[in-house]
Amino acid sequence: MIIGILIILTFIVNCLLLVYIRQEQEEYHKSLYKVQHHMWDDITQIGRTVRAIDKKIDLNEHLKKD
Repeated sequence: MIIGILIILTFIVNCLLLVYIRQEQEEYHKSLYKVQHHMWDDITQIGRTVRAIDKKIDLNEHLKKD
């Protein structure tokens, strides 16, 4: 009887831990996705800045030739 109760309690605790681990994994995935998304935003902004600088350099070189 006691062994049966211990087995049931062990099963319940394991199920609760699995639910908790699943929630933690989902939160970690969401935060990781946000970090990746912000990194892509930064990369895109850097690309725009570099293209703008290249255009200014080309414009300045073109104006110096004239």
